[in-house]
Amino acid sequence: MSIRSARQDGNEIEVKLTDNTELDFYLNYDWKNIDCDESTVYGIVPAELVPTQITDYVTANFPANHIDQIEKENYGWDIELDNNREIKFDHNFNVISGGNNGGGNGGNTGGNTSNYPEINTFVETYFPLTTIKTVKLEGNEIEVKLNDKTEIDFYINFDWKSIDCEKGTVYGCVPAELVPAQITAYVAANFAGKTIESIEKKNNGGWEIELSNGLEITFDANFNVTEIDDKK
Repeated sequence: MSIRSARQDGNEIEVKLTDNTELDFYLNYDWKNIDCDESTVYGIVPAELVPTQITDYVTANFPANHIDQIEKENYGWDIELDNNREIKFDHNFNVISGGNNGGGNGGNTGGNTSNYPEINTFVETYFPLTTIKTVKLEGNEIEVKLNDKTEIDFYINFDWKSIDCEKGTVYGCVPAELVPAQITAYVAANFAGKTIESIEKKNNGGWEIELSNGLEITFDANFNVTEIDDKK
């Protein structure tokens, strides 16, 4: 077996072997992805490269199948079996998508959150008067709807991204414990009597909130107000 081609693409090095195996490496030569799906020699990822926890899970749940692709992701690991089932694991090797027990394949898992204990704990802690209605994995985010119509989006690592209580029949405002103190103080000083109906963490480190009077306020990472927009 030998290398057919190797090329740098951004911060990665893409390698193709003569048996059609494809390998991606980071610039420090740590491997990122191994794809043996179209290999004419190696139709399976070498066992030495697969974490023991993943091997044990596949053996226990899919004994007739093997791993033909594996990738290291920001949230953990992503594998594909020879039956085309894609399974995602977090850094602790908990199945977060594609498993046998309600982990889902990008679809709606209803109220079954057996693979999302972190989400269960979050809801029980901050929204104890309602329960989870649906959980849906969308790309690198998890969309959760509660039975009181509150909507919560989580990143794949279970850190929350946004909370929308605007239509909540039990929780009509974001729990105070989840709002940064600087934002709470700003609203109290400038919009006394108004509540925060939704809050979102922005990719630039900033924040966006919507008040009960329809005002949408954007903060930068230092909690300076950068925009106020009336949505009603």
